[in-house]
Amino acid sequence: MGVSKTYEAIVLKTYDIGEADRFCVLLTKERGKIAARAKGVRKLTSHMGGSLLPLQHIFINVHEGKSGFLVTAIERNTQKQSSKKINEFLSAQQGTELILKMIEDDHPVPKIFDLASKFFGACEPSALLPFKIRLLSILGVLPSPSEGKLASYIQEDECEYLKTCSDDGWQNPPKLSVQGVKRLNDLCNRIIDQQTSSILRAPEIANELTSISSECTSVESVPVYQRK
Repeated sequence: MGVSKTYEAIVLKTYDIGEADRFCVLLTKERGKIAARAKGVRKLTSHMGGSLLPLQHIFINVHEGKSGFLVTAIERNTQKQSSKKINEFLSAQQGTELILKMIEDDHPVPKIFDLASKFFGACEPSALLPFKIRLLSILGVLPSPSEGKLASYIQEDECEYLKTCSDDGWQNPPKLSVQGVKRLNDLCNRIIDQQTSSILRAPEIANELTSISSECTSVESVPVYQRK
């Protein structure tokens, strides 16, 4: 017969299937990452389609049967969910890919859900590194700053930044130099590479789009009479 339950969830990814269905990958507070099918939500008469889009924070009722999870009802989170600028969207995509790759299916991770909820709520590009550090810390794969090789690799201010972001202070990290940000980013990326079996695509795409956006901005800043 199966069981129906309501979960607080963030939509990570969606796939359109069939004529009107949508397959959704959700990060739920109660069950961790799950996949559910929503039937008929792409029809014009459906009231659920607009809520089943990436980065939406929702309360979702799903029926769990032999064939998996089936979406039966959705309620939008009352918290305002604003549209995002391109740089915020690219940061969100990188955060989404990290969660998709590093979180096991159907394994409750309330700390990561809370982390994701706060990160996706703003998606400031400057929050991406603290988000990575905090995520790796929760997963237990971030080495302690006092460990031998790591202690000799990072500077004192970088060590303090790492300690702050490893805990609940990730939203208000201390200032860090450009070189320090790069060094800690490289460190996180190496750890992520060791933990995942496939290459992350979102950072590469983000770099390409950021480069294109910068080039377009440069052209727009030149007076029309000076353009060739």
